[in-house]
Amino acid sequence: MKGISPLLAAVILVALTISIAFIASSSISTLTQRQVSTATQQGSASSNVLEVKEASCIGTNISFIAKNIGPQSITGITIAYKVGNATGEYKMGTSSDSAFTLDSGELKEKSIDVSSVAASPTNITYLQVCSQSPAGVCVEKTSASDFNNNGVCS
Repeated sequence: MKGISPLLAAVILVALTISIAFIASSSISTLTQRQVSTATQQGSASSNVLEVKEASCIGTNISFIAKNIGPQSITGITIAYKVGNATGEYKMGTSSDSAFTLDSGELKEKSIDVSSVAASPTNITYLQVCSQSPAGVCVEKTSASDFNNNGVCS
């Protein structure tokens, strides 16, 4: 009885093992890439939904334009700010507006009175705007160049 030689059998067995390993590796790699891509899209959808532009200090008001750049509506905002006064003191304040809403793609101007924190603000050095829903989405403005007139109140 004749069969295949042991050397040929070993070569076929090694080739078959390598082929199966390649197919399994390729499948696992594709699945991992798909999951990472999905997770990245979900993460960016939740964190890149709010944009703040044209931040300025006029009199005792801080104003800015908020834009919803995400796919879902934003409901409510919480604002934290830091303003300076003529004596060189800097004071922090917060404000909330649960009735504030922005639909996807919508722009809206928002203004808050800071006179309860600083009667005569001279400049603004910090502004943080966070959405209440979806929760935890925040935009910060921290340098003078982030504000109109370099943050000086007019």
